[in-house]
Amino acid sequence: MNNKEISKYIALSDRQTEFEFTVKNNYDFSLKRQNIRLDLIEEADGFLVLSYKGLRYPVEIVSRKQNEYEILLNGVAYTFSVETPFSLKRKKILANNHQISHAWQNTGRPSR
Repeated sequence: MNNKEISKYIALSDRQTEFEFTVKNNYDFSLKRQNIRLDLIEEADGFLVLSYKGLRYPVEIVSRKQNEYEILLNGVAYTFSVETPFSLKRKKILANNHQISHAWQNTGRPSR
């Protein structure tokens, strides 16, 4: 990645809510066109801390499978996936095709 490359991603919650954000130079985050300064710090004891606006929150990555994550942030569990615009479009197409295929198996005809 060169120094001026900006990558666009979408965080997709377990309720399918989309949060579009950009990452510049691996460290500069932007959400809703506002720059966000986040720091993920590994403490000497091995624990992770998320620092945001001068406040520190304990964070634990509970599980990770490909681009899907479950984290514990300040004692609250969050499940989400991180998608590119292309992977999100692909995911939606596959989900739609799965629904059509499932309807076909149950009724003998596709639903639309």
